[in-house]
Formats: sequence, structure tokens, C-alpha cells
Amino acid sequence: MFYKDLKAHVPQYYTELLESDEMLTADQRELARVNGAIDDLQSQWYVDTATWGLDEFERILGIKRQVGVITWEGIERRATTFNDIEGVLWSDLYKSFAATVPERRELIKAKLVGQGVTTTDRLIEIVRQFSNGTIEIVEDYANYSVTIRFVDENGVPSNMQFLRELIRDYLPAHIAVDYYVKYLTWSDVYEYKWEDLAPSTWAEVKGGLL
Repeated sequence: MFYKDLKAHVPQYYTELLESDEMLTADQRELARVNGAIDDLQSQWYVDTATWGLDEFERILGIKRQVGVITWEGIERRATTFNDIEGVLWSDLYKSFAATVPERRELIKAKLVGQGVTTTDRLIEIVRQFSNGTIEIVEDYANYSVTIRFVDENGVPSNMQFLRELIRDYLPAHIAVDYYVKYLTWSDVYEYKWEDLAPSTWAEVKGGLL
């Protein structure tokens, strides 16, 4: 058992002696370090709290980390403008688009959900790891395809690139996949003035995040 305060569990005269007081202080500092290491290790057992332990989850699940994949979706999601990246070296920009810890957790959880027999319910659960809205799966048996519809959310879900890869890995190879994503049109934002939209990114405007 590790006590949070060693001095509270020894007779008072131990703290009155310089040597024993210093010893208790040093021991307490080391116990705090050990406790912190134990807590950190236990955090790696769960996807929602793991950090460096995500590497092991990805290894077990066969997930290849995609470092430096730049897409327009990724740029929009990070609210990056060309003014922001002007003067930035291409190599630095390339590295900055590595998957974040929350994105890696989403992919791992979706991969865990996607184990087993392919069903519509399980497909919905996979997509739900990337979207909190209503998901609708439209099956087209005649054309060997499915359409994934994001019914009540505007804009591309976060981490869409990884979602596509995960769905492609989950579904049988002969099944084609289409995605239905809603965007706002110019008529939807007609009532806004330019100064109202100026602080927002293009992704926020067309995605309805006003």
C-alpha cells in the first residue's frame, strides 16, 4: 500500500529530526513517481485513456499509422488557411498531418467494433464511432453496393479518410461503397452578411457550424 503522505503515518518525532525528515521527504517523492508510473501504465489498458499504449492496440489490430497524409478534408478540419501555411516548409506541413491521439482512438474502437460477421447493425456501429448523428445504410443488392447516409449532420464527419479505409477493410471486396454527406448551399446561408461569415472557415460554413 502506498501512502500519499508518509509523514502522517509515523510518530511526530521523526519529522522533528532533520535526517529522518529528509529521508521521509525523499521516500515520499519516489513513491509519488512510482504511483504516477503505475497510474500511467494502467491508463494504457483502455483505448479511451491510452497514449503511448495505442501503438500496441494498432499492432494487434493490424492498423498502419498514416503519418503525413494531407487531404483537403484534413486541412478544413484543422481550420488551416493558406495564410497560416505560407512560409511553412513542406516537410513540416507534411508531418503536422499525422493522426492525432483522438483520431487514433476512434479508429481503434471502430476496428474493435468491426470484428466478426458483416451486418448492417455492425456497420452502423462502426460509422457511429466517427459521427454522433443518425446513420442510415441503404443496401443495393442488385448492384452489390451500399450507401452510407449521414442523415442529420452537415459536413464531412471527423477523420473521414480513416473511416473510408476502415469500411473498405470491413466490407467484402465485391461490395462498393458510396457516402451521402449533407452540405449547406448558398441559399441556406443567404440570410447571413459577409461580416457574419468572415470569422468562420469554409468548412464551418458549408458544414453548418455557424
